[in-house]
Amino acid sequence: MGAEPDESKMYFTISALIEMNSLKFGGKNKGRYRISRRNLMKLSGQPFLSERIIGEIQETLRGEGFHFIEIGEAFIVIKSRLFKNYRRAGPSVINRFIED
Repeated sequence: MGAEPDESKMYFTISALIEMNSLKFGGKNKGRYRISRRNLMKLSGQPFLSERIIGEIQETLRGEGFHFIEIGEAFIVIKSRLFKNYRRAGPSVINRFIED
């Protein structure tokens, strides 16, 4: 189950994740970025990141127009509207790989 996440820490963490999107770092003026699990634990003040904490971050960021994607030992923060520019692998593409 895990302990209840501290509401003020969660608010601080989520606000920081949103603000980081507009900061200049990593050779980019702003935009998508990744944050390591270790740095997210440090930012949030949590000794570990439970599925509950990660889920709360994901849900709250989604409501703010961002996606929070876990990839191995890191997380990606990206604006939701950026996904609209990706190509869609529809039936005509998928059928190329499926035997009838």
